[in-house]
Amino acid sequence: MRHSTFLAPASRLLLLVAMAACAGPARAQTIPSPYRFINPRQDVGLFAGGIQEARGSLRLGPGGGPTLGARYGIYLAGPMSLEASTFLLVTDREVYDPHPNGVIELLGTTSTYVGGMDALARFALTGRRTWRGFQPFFLTGGGFVVDLAGSSDLDADLATGDQFSFGTSPLGVLGAGTRWFPSERLSLRLEAVLHLWRLSTPDSFLQLKSKLGPLEAREWAGAVGLFGGINFGF
Repeated sequence: MRHSTFLAPASRLLLLVAMAACAGPARAQTIPSPYRFINPRQDVGLFAGGIQEARGSLRLGPGGGPTLGARYGIYLAGPMSLEASTFLLVTDREVYDPHPNGVIELLGTTSTYVGGMDALARFALTGRRTWRGFQPFFLTGGGFVVDLAGSSDLDADLATGDQFSFGTSPLGVLGAGTRWFPSERLSLRLEAVLHLWRLSTPDSFLQLKSKLGPLEAREWAGAVGLFGGINFGF
């Protein structure tokens, strides 16, 4: 009986030591988080891609083509950042001659360049963090686009009321994409963006409503662009 009384405390002591030995490594283990904080508050970058054509119902507006640009962004708070970008679209436009009988004659295609600037609000779905290196986002904003080429030789053959002028147009922007951070400061970016710009209908076309059907003095045309870029944070 004394022997059993002596072994009981010893058994309990050995059991406690074993449990402590097993619990030690368990407490030392850590599960890595898939989230990582983004320290840089600002970034600059370059992007390239393509924009589809947005010629409008009369096909007078600029077509699609390769696009190059640069951007600057700054983090504000929570999921929100502001960014500004400028871009150049290398494209063409079709020149038409409207005849009084309602026939629209294609005179040809001329090269043109469309420059743009915008200011955007970017909302990150993961806030100021990445998930496994990725930071998905959506953005919205506006700016303006301008025809950098002006009139062409084909336009010179038209009366003033027949000529289409893209001029300077307000720009609406709506898009979504993601950034991937291979390192703390370097990020790669992929996005799809809808650009909305305004086209003005020449007077001679408006006078042919009875033959061409309903026409608006101004219409909005939408062009979707796909872009990839690289950014450096600081």
